[in-house]
Amino acid sequence: MRHIAHSLAFRLFCLLLLVSAIVFVALTILIIRSHTRHVMEEVILSAKRTNQLLQLSMRQSMLLNRLEDVSQTMDTLCSGSGVEGIRIYGKNGNAVFSSNVQETGQKKDFKAEQCIVCHSGKQPLDRIPEAARSRIIASPKGYRIIGVLQSIRNEPACAAPSCHPPPSKQKILGVLDSQFSLEQVDQDILTSRNLMILYSFCAILVIEIFVGFFIMRMVHRPVVRLAEGPLEVKKGNLDFSIQIEGKDEIAELSRSFNSMVASLKRVEAENAALAGKMVDVAKMASMGMLAAAVAHEINNPLGGILTYAKLTSRMIGAGPMTEEKRAAALGYLEAATGEIKRCGNIVKNLLHFSRSSESVMEKVDIHNIIDKSLSIINHHLEMSDIRTARKLEAKDPYFIGNANQIEQVLIALFINAVEAMPQGGLLSVTTQDVFDPDSVRISVADNGRGIPQEIRSSIFEPFFTTKIEQHGVGLGLSVVYGIVQRHHGQIEVESEPGQGTTFIFTLPRQINPEAEKEPRPDKRTRSDAIAWVDKAVEFYKSAGRKIALSEFSSPKGRFVEGELYIYALDLKGTMLAHGVNERFVGEDWIDVKDSEGKPFIREIIKIAAGNDNGWVDYMWHDAKSKEILPKTVYFVKVDDVIICSGVYKQ
Repeated sequence: MRHIAHSLAFRLFCLLLLVSAIVFVALTILIIRSHTRHVMEEVILSAKRTNQLLQLSMRQSMLLNRLEDVSQTMDTLCSGSGVEGIRIYGKNGNAVFSSNVQETGQKKDFKAEQCIVCHSGKQPLDRIPEAARSRIIASPKGYRIIGVLQSIRNEPACAAPSCHPPPSKQKILGVLDSQFSLEQVDQDILTSRNLMILYSFCAILVIEIFVGFFIMRMVHRPVVRLAEGPLEVKKGNLDFSIQIEGKDEIAELSRSFNSMVASLKRVEAENAALAGKMVDVAKMASMGMLAAAVAHEINNPLGGILTYAKLTSRMIGAGPMTEEKRAAALGYLEAATGEIKRCGNIVKNLLHFSRSSESVMEKVDIHNIIDKSLSIINHHLEMSDIRTARKLEAKDPYFIGNANQIEQVLIALFINAVEAMPQGGLLSVTTQDVFDPDSVRISVADNGRGIPQEIRSSIFEPFFTTKIEQHGVGLGLSVVYGIVQRHHGQIEVESEPGQGTTFIFTLPRQINPEAEKEPRPDKRTRSDAIAWVDKAVEFYKSAGRKIALSEFSSPKGRFVEGELYIYALDLKGTMLAHGVNERFVGEDWIDVKDSEGKPFIREIIKIAAGNDNGWVDYMWHDAKSKEILPKTVYFVKVDDVIICSGVYKQ
């Protein structure tokens, strides 16, 4: 849940939910207010019309002074639902008629809500303002009531000495006050408001469901796949590829990532090859440094051989040899033979060290390797006045490794120690057993100048050196580090300026066999397919269609290696080029099916028509294993050509 809450898709969904909620809430409030205002306007208009009709219905009875008819009409109207009361007030504020008999004859205060409209000033108004004709009041029962005022104006027909003065003297005879209940109207408005809120909530819910589905499909899943890529590369898995189809930015980013990983894998392979060359370069550098010492060491026995040869020659040239002279001559020859063997051993050790290091891991004895390494560099140590001390305390000296490479590690560390002790000193070599995990630890220590703290972290970097005066190239310790890493070991350094330096490297006795297996040719991955197709597309674009397709069709074409092949189709399924078998060119492959009857070529063409690239899975017979295995093909459409590359799925 915490991971989801921090995801980009969740934040985007929450943002859209918030924006949608704000917009719909605002619109709902505006619509409810507009609807309420419209309903109230219609209610007020209907109340005014009803009040006017009521006045007209009682006009004739008033003209004829038939008060009983007026009272009966009011009672009849008040008996209907929704009518709260009808009153007719005279000029002096007396209730001349009222649906409530108890109010008849009572005088209203001019400050009452139905009177204040006209009597708010010193003189009463001759005409009620249209806006003031209606009013909303509260019923004692809790619901609202709308009251409507209608002035009863004097007419010539009303003027009579016994009834009313003429209109010129009295314009207003009274006021008709009708009150209607708004209980049902308010209930209808409340129902409409609740429905609008419900509809808005449902609309937000439906929109967010679609938005959530869209974000999950178009944003979350692709982004999760993109995020997996760097994590897999961080773990060292350069065979990982991101499968996102489409033409949007995320799909383009995934293709760029896959291309980058494929390039990184190629660079790693090149670096591995370069590392092997660096081992040889460092070895040659070590041999160069040993050359002077070896030449000096060979010079002594050669001088002895020359002396013995001259003595023997003189004895033979002096004439017949006595038994005593013959025995002396044989002694000289045996001494010369010993010196020759000594030279042979020196050269043999040097040749053994100079041999190219093959990556063969076998059971070796670290004590034996230490002895051989010291014998190779022994004369160099003697010339530099350096004593050696061996503390070979490991009870089990055997481990799985490459003897020649470990010997190179030791000689490089010995040479470093010699250079750190220009005035002579002590070189110590120690071995110890390590039980967790099961390993052997080797320490090479000197009491020389030491390594300053500020450069200690850089000594294993390629081409880093402090031996400017000795023209060092800085490969020794970097190669040492690489060899120890290839043996799944660890190396560290302890040093104090002026106190000496100790290199400690630990090697496991067993190495995981799976880690040492070379990848089989049929183990190429999706990243390889992407890299080869991208490279083929670039070659196709730069070289031109005719030249490029002829290259693809050649068994020795520049894009063909092992089981991984390139082939090109047109949009009708015709084979334009094939990097494995040229005879396929020109054949119709549209109906070619896999081992399970799936027309995978037709599917490639169908997908390519809608997308510029993609993947198609199918089952294929592996000629090596004689099995039907799952395979996948990556393709890119360029113009009217589809360039493809297939690999067996891992």
